[in-house]
Amino acid sequence: MQFLDEMSFRQVSVNFELYSLKNGSWKNITSVAPDLELAWCTSPVAFVNGFIHYVGFQRIKSVDPGAERFNNSILAFDVKNEIFYQVLLPKALAGAHSFGLSIWKYKETSIAIVDDNSLGSELRVWVMKEYGLESSWTKLLIVNESSCRRTRLSGLAACRNNGELVLKTIVQTSDENYVGGIVSYDTETHKHRDLRFWWKEYTKCICSYTESLVLLDIGS
Repeated sequence: MQFLDEMSFRQVSVNFELYSLKNGSWKNITSVAPDLELAWCTSPVAFVNGFIHYVGFQRIKSVDPGAERFNNSILAFDVKNEIFYQVLLPKALAGAHSFGLSIWKYKETSIAIVDDNSLGSELRVWVMKEYGLESSWTKLLIVNESSCRRTRLSGLAACRNNGELVLKTIVQTSDENYVGGIVSYDTETHKHRDLRFWWKEYTKCICSYTESLVLLDIGS
């Protein structure tokens, strides 16, 4: 498996290993993965229905080196059976720039792809309505700067379990400075709610957590 390094844009070969809480050890994955490269090793991944999902792509060779194109899809890893699968994306996303795509868990049981190729000014959200059925990909909505008044979008930070989007914004203050904010956007009512969280440094993403009694140092 290969990643495309986000700094040098060079291919970097990697191996997959799976950690067992029961055995307390790492195991090499011997399953053959589809011929895909994974862009941006720091991109979010989505764990849904026992599968880990990554955004991947294949290079489409061209006579003109400067006209290289990509065919995007999803690499899914079945944790239980330790098998890789390839999931096709809708045509509108298959040819998009790979670095603008990210995958997210959507409403606990499915996945969403967010196209941020407009560098935050507009987010196109696609949802797999029926998990595992490629024909069920549906464009959920387009979020742009007019969706969140008096703010400028900076990107997606998270998808909440209720389907709301947590958006990073840039807000102009009264003294004409700019600060980063976080808003929750309801995809059904198209209303947003300020979460009253401000940041000045670069924020990569926001993660949710689930309380658990599983102890990492004790197998179960």
